[in-house]
Amino acid sequence: MDYESMSDFEINKRVAELMWPNFVNYEQFGRVRVQDPDGDDFYFDFNNPSDAWPIIMKNKITVGPEENDIWSAFDISVENIYDDKNPLRAAMIVFLMAGKEQE
Repeated sequence: MDYESMSDFEINKRVAELMWPNFVNYEQFGRVRVQDPDGDDFYFDFNNPSDAWPIIMKNKITVGPEENDIWSAFDISVENIYDDKNPLRAAMIVFLMAGKEQE
């Protein structure tokens, strides 16, 4: 999968599909809308730390600085590693890689 060419919306959509497979409405006003089993809905955006951090913690993803304003993210197995200027984007891509995202 070519994550580098994906937009933030596309990454948000794929993360939401893995986290809430039965409760996702992909686009509403250009954002990913998720409806939980109780019927409450919210917008998911990994650029919001309060949305991303629970996924990072639950999946034991580590994020740390590298050189030249680049952040590296990797999972506990260190099989999935991704570098990006946005640390939360890097972490969500590692989440997708670990989730066995298919092309």
